[in-house]
Amino acid sequence: MRTIKIWFNRLQDYLYWLSATDKLKLIRTTKRGSTIYRGNAMALRLKIWIYIPAGWSETNPDSKTVYMLDGQNMFDIGTSAYGTWALEKELDAAKDDTTVVVGIQHGREREFDYSLAQNADGTVERIINEVIPYIRTHTSNDTLIYTCGASLGAFHAMNLFLKRPDIINGVISMSGVYDLTEYTKGFWDEQVYYNSPVHYLPNLTNEYYLDKIKASHHIHLYTGSGAFEAPEANRQFSQILWDKGIWHDFKVWGPDMKHDWPTWRAMLPHIISARF
Repeated sequence: MRTIKIWFNRLQDYLYWLSATDKLKLIRTTKRGSTIYRGNAMALRLKIWIYIPAGWSETNPDSKTVYMLDGQNMFDIGTSAYGTWALEKELDAAKDDTTVVVGIQHGREREFDYSLAQNADGTVERIINEVIPYIRTHTSNDTLIYTCGASLGAFHAMNLFLKRPDIINGVISMSGVYDLTEYTKGFWDEQVYYNSPVHYLPNLTNEYYLDKIKASHHIHLYTGSGAFEAPEANRQFSQILWDKGIWHDFKVWGPDMKHDWPTWRAMLPHIISARF
């Protein structure tokens, strides 16, 4: 297993390293820098899990890094609140040696963790300014970056990509709803608007960002049509993308695919192996 140095210059964080042999290991806990507080809340400690396959090489032109939100659910049932993707086993079984996976734990305000306006716990700043540069330093500056998530994580992954296509190269969103008002319980203000893709994307006219979004070859929008899925909401968002001239890979799977872990365990390996 490759050794790796851990250093976040201003945060109090945990970093986990997942080897290709299914063993999760706490490498180091940093103790330096300032601590972020929100009101009177306890300090947030962001946990990050990294998976690098045994055969990975930074010189491989097909190498890519997938950033997955709710990272505590990616690999280890002991840290998961909802079940686990067991993603490393799927990638190992597929003999995928090109995909690095970075799992990022969510903070306290899941609806706004990854929104650039509210950014409740500074999570976006951490990802953009510290996590991505750190991963690039230990992999390659040329490695393409994709965000990925399911359910609420799909919303965050899509929103983060659409807001920062200058840094993020694409997105895998599974079983998401891209209207933030579904989560704000009637609350509406400018911050909600600017972090609700269904609302802001139709009005996006900045050619720089539109061109960056359109340049992506990996916008993957998937959903099931079983219990608690929202295929119509996904069709609506797919039409918004097409109306803006944004190519994307949109699929609605069958009624046996409900809003649950078995669906996403089937979707993600399929997307990585068949679409990349």
